[in-house]
Amino acid sequence: MLTTLIVCLANCIAAPASVEDQLGMLAGSYVQLCHEMHHLKRAQCPANLDLPVIMQCYSDVYRELPARYRAEFKNGISDMQPFFETGLASQVETKFNRFRISTSNDQELACQEMSNENKRERFQKMQQLKILSKKPR
Repeated sequence: MLTTLIVCLANCIAAPASVEDQLGMLAGSYVQLCHEMHHLKRAQCPANLDLPVIMQCYSDVYRELPARYRAEFKNGISDMQPFFETGLASQVETKFNRFRISTSNDQELACQEMSNENKRERFQKMQQLKILSKKPR
């Protein structure tokens, strides 16, 4: 799971092979989405955005994971902090530019649309994480 978490935070493309890998991918991408919103607010959208609390994102994922994966999750997130602080910026900028193009360069609308999409993705990933966490392995 840890390996998948780390690899998939760097834009995983291949489908995870096992339920454990899927859990790692979902956990990592959920936390990444939380960090993306903070970068978006700092870099592009200083106006009113509904930001997730980073520690709450970690807690939400941690609580949903089966107990045997929680230590791996903590280690994986710790290892990914440099990526969240520096490497994520270019990905968020690229994503934001797509929203800006789709809104005819309306920055405020692009901010809101990206925020709404981020919320939908976080909700979807958390639902998948809950489902997979309950399956027997």
